[in-house]
Amino acid sequence: MQKVIGRNAVLESLRSNEREFIRLYIREHTFGEKVQEIMDMAASKNVPTEFVSQKRFDSHYNPRSQGVVLVVGKRVFFPVLEMIKNARSNHEPPFILLLDRIQDVHNLGSIIRTAAAMGVHGIVIPRHNSAQITSDVERISEGMINRLMICESSNLKNEIKVLKEKDVEIVGLKMDGKEDLRDFSIDENGIALILGNEAEGIRHGLLNECDTTLKIPMSEGVESLNVAVSFGIAVFKIKFLNRG
Repeated sequence: MQKVIGRNAVLESLRSNEREFIRLYIREHTFGEKVQEIMDMAASKNVPTEFVSQKRFDSHYNPRSQGVVLVVGKRVFFPVLEMIKNARSNHEPPFILLLDRIQDVHNLGSIIRTAAAMGVHGIVIPRHNSAQITSDVERISEGMINRLMICESSNLKNEIKVLKEKDVEIVGLKMDGKEDLRDFSIDENGIALILGNEAEGIRHGLLNECDTTLKIPMSEGVESLNVAVSFGIAVFKIKFLNRG
């Protein structure tokens, strides 16, 4: 079982039908339009709801929960092949994100939220040596993770192999990339964009798998950008301004 915390995250989770809803806990004297919407949706899905005293709720649950906690079953994960099929069935070039050892939960949550907003078709997250999808990550993403296909990978090279077999271009985003982001265009085959670790960047073995690497042009004296910020710049440019 897992816990979803925060009003937006709980509401988005309830809107999704991918997980079992076990029980909704609401802190007594918690009011608001969104809380009422959560209660109405939970009732429509026959989710058992329990009102908990303020003292007990505050002693048991994360203070960032905003007075609501949803207990759910395990998340459903998807293979990258399903992501590709989903994109192409909608006549869109696949845009898939591969995360190489992202450590900070705030970066992961922000990346997920931006990916959902920009229409990314799926995210591949390593099972090891990486931040995982926790209640905090789901909260930081404002529940947007429930609008994305997520693949849990034991080895990113396995997913890259599948992507290459389907003619998806493998692209790394790095500070000293070969191509200027402004000159890059996505074609109908789509891309898989790799984001690297906050301190070390993309591993050498994965860079060898890339068809190209991109750099974001920056003003002189600025050495780097936060990985979540870099992704936001890159995905907007690629998705909406640079169609080939």
